[in-house]
Amino acid sequence: MKNISLLKRMSESRLLWPLVAWVLILAFDAIVEPGFFKLGIIEDPVYGKHLYGNLIDIFNNGAPLMLVAIGMTLVIATGVSIYPLAL
Repeated sequence: MKNISLLKRMSESRLLWPLVAWVLILAFDAIVEPGFFKLGIIEDPVYGKHLYGNLIDIFNNGAPLMLVAIGMTLVIATGVSIYPLAL
């Protein structure tokens, strides 16, 4: 088995540059808006205690899009579709 260094494997990975871009975006957010990563707990008389903050809003609003993207990926990767059931 070949003994390839970790640094060489990381530099050849297709995942490296998207992760670098993501880290740069997060660093930019932390510098420009220092309260961006702040999380808190708010007490609602109807729903009780729950988390709030920018990151929570991003996850809550991005969840439906993420589910659709995962579903589309599975359909494209496997070739299985529910279209024949609609006939």
